[in-house]
Amino acid sequence: MALQYESTDKHTAFYYHKWANFIVWGILADFGILANRYGLFSKYRLNLHSIIMSLCVLLTVIAEILMIAIWNPPEFYGNTDLASIHAPIGFTYLGLMIL
Repeated sequence: MALQYESTDKHTAFYYHKWANFIVWGILADFGILANRYGLFSKYRLNLHSIIMSLCVLLTVIAEILMIAIWNPPEFYGNTDLASIHAPIGFTYLGLMIL
């Protein structure tokens, strides 16, 4: 494993990027969709949905900017094909979120 022998301080932004995206898009976004779809707090459902999804986008943009600023990603466990396509896909999503 490539990360096993490297310092975790060196890749703090990477771990923030990984866990922030997992928590935001794997968990928090689901609450935003449920709030709007099933009318939880029905009077404020669109406001709640907008706040949650805006928070998702904001945290993702922060994570992506940190990755761009530091630009010291760890190896993708030796998979160079994944490493070459991951950054362009991330930049594309970042551009779409900013728009």
